[in-house]
Amino acid sequence: MAELDSLKFERDPMVITLINGSRAALRDGDRAKAYKLLQEAAKIAPEDETIWWALIDLVETESDRVVCLENILVINPNSLEAKRLLRLAHMDVSMIDLTPPLPAQNFAEVTAPRGIRQLGMEAPQAVAEAGRSSLLPRSPVMRLVVLALIFGMLAVGIGILLSILIYGF
Repeated sequence: MAELDSLKFERDPMVITLINGSRAALRDGDRAKAYKLLQEAAKIAPEDETIWWALIDLVETESDRVVCLENILVINPNSLEAKRLLRLAHMDVSMIDLTPPLPAQNFAEVTAPRGIRQLGMEAPQAVAEAGRSSLLPRSPVMRLVVLALIFGMLAVGIGILLSILIYGF
């Protein structure tokens, strides 16, 4: 939760109280209370990117982590880390151990952006299907095997074409 200290913009005093309460709950080992307090802070200040980064570590499901990442990208469309983690989520890679230690450290005060969703909501159908529409298998290992086979066959084909061009039939 050290990343919650890193932003430099005016926060609602209630949001500050909720964030501090969340920190205290985490120090006491009460993750459920920390989650509820951060969720309340996110309702009050949905444009606060750092709250969404902190929530990623506290939510229970991958779909809620996806919601957090999508909200981060609505707030900060240039967040390379959020884009990377969202791509991994669509490849069924767990984000629990992949979340960054620090969020974006500086951004100007912003108004509440459109498109922020609350936790517990399923991802839109188009987003959910985007991760499933690939012709490649879902397992990362199987994807590598299939890609290696495809590129190997492509290399053999190019080799045959080059030998025909050089040596003739």
